[in-house]
Amino acid sequence: MTLETSSSGVGEDGTVEQAVPRFVVLRDRLPVAVTPRAFTLSAGGVLVEGEAGRGGADSYDYPRPGPTVDTSFEVDDWGAQPTDWRKGSLAYTSAPLARGFVAYGSASADLWLSSTATDTDLQVTLTEVRPDGQEVFIQRGWLRLSDRALDAQRSTPVRPVLKDRPETVEALTPGEPVLARLELNKFAYVFRPGSRLRIWIDTPSNWGGYGFDPVFLPATNSLWHDTTHVSQLVVGVLPQPWGPHAVEVEPRSACGAMLKEPCRRDPLADEKR
Repeated sequence: MTLETSSSGVGEDGTVEQAVPRFVVLRDRLPVAVTPRAFTLSAGGVLVEGEAGRGGADSYDYPRPGPTVDTSFEVDDWGAQPTDWRKGSLAYTSAPLARGFVAYGSASADLWLSSTATDTDLQVTLTEVRPDGQEVFIQRGWLRLSDRALDAQRSTPVRPVLKDRPETVEALTPGEPVLARLELNKFAYVFRPGSRLRIWIDTPSNWGGYGFDPVFLPATNSLWHDTTHVSQLVVGVLPQPWGPHAVEVEPRSACGAMLKEPCRRDPLADEKR
C-alpha cells in the first residue's frame, strides 16, 4: 500500500501519471489483517479510549450541509465553512496520540442517533488535527438512517455492510435513538505522535465531485453517548512492521502536499480565541 502520495502533475492525467508515494508498506497477501481500535464519543466533544461515554445527547440542526471537500479533481481543498456551522454540526476529538499508528482499510462510525423527523441523512468526516493547528481531511461517508439495516454475516467491526433492500427500509420513531453504522470508505493514513483524531457529524454536502440528495425535512438530530448508547469510531490498525519508515520518527508530510487530503486551519481552535 502507498502512503502520503503527492504529485507534481497538472490535470487529471498528469496528476495520476506523476503521483509518487512517500513510502510503501508491503504485505504478502490480501486482504490485509488489521486490529480494530475504538474511540468512544463522550461529553464535551471528546473521543476517549478504554472507557464508556458520558453525558446526555448532543443535538444539531438539520439540514445545514457541512463544508464541501475536493469538488474538483485538479484542486484539493476544503470549501468555505458555513456561517451557521456550529448549529449544524457536532465534532468529537481525541487527546494527542502518545504513539503513532497506520490506519488501513475502511472504518466504522457506530452512532446512536435520534431525530425529531421520521428520516434523516448523516455525513461523517474523519480528520487529523496536527500539533501545528492544521486539520487534514482523511475520509468521509454518508448514510440515510431509514436504510440502516445491516447484513450481519458480511459486516465486520471496521466495515458495516448494509442490506440496502426496499423491504429493509425502516422509518425512525421521532425521539427514539437507533444504532446507525456508517462506513468510512477505505483509506491508508499515518497518524503520528501528537496528532489527534476527529470526526465531524453533519448534513451531506458535495465531496470528491459527488453529491447527495438529502432529506430536506427540517429536524433536530441528536447524538447519544451514555453507557447505554455507546457511540464510537472504529478504525483498522495495521500491525507492525511498517517497512523501513517508522511513523514515530518520520517527519510529517507538508500540509496540503498529500493527494486528496487538503489542510485547513482548525475551526475549533479559531473558535476558542
